[in-house]
Amino acid sequence: MNEVQIAQMIYPSVVTCIGDWKKMLEEVKKFRLTEISLFLTTAGVNERKKIYAELAKTSVKKIPHVHARNDMKEEELDYLVKMYKTEAFTIHFQFHITINF
Repeated sequence: MNEVQIAQMIYPSVVTCIGDWKKMLEEVKKFRLTEISLFLTTAGVNERKKIYAELAKTSVKKIPHVHARNDMKEEELDYLVKMYKTEAFTIHFQFHITINF
């Protein structure tokens, strides 16, 4: 795999957990990015609505990967698939291990 092929597989990301998503979206606009990944880790429903409204003002046409939240409804996932051709969703999986002795 050459450098160009690798670069085509790596997507700049907009994240809500450790960064300022508003500033990141400004950079998306500045660089006229058309493909990004989106991490909605800490964004509640109202904040996600703001993110989607700001995304609509960018040149982004495709978001191949979205890190979803457990409170997202099917309609929201459908929106991302239809609007941004999202192909993959990831989510944190919480589990409990019970050990009986």
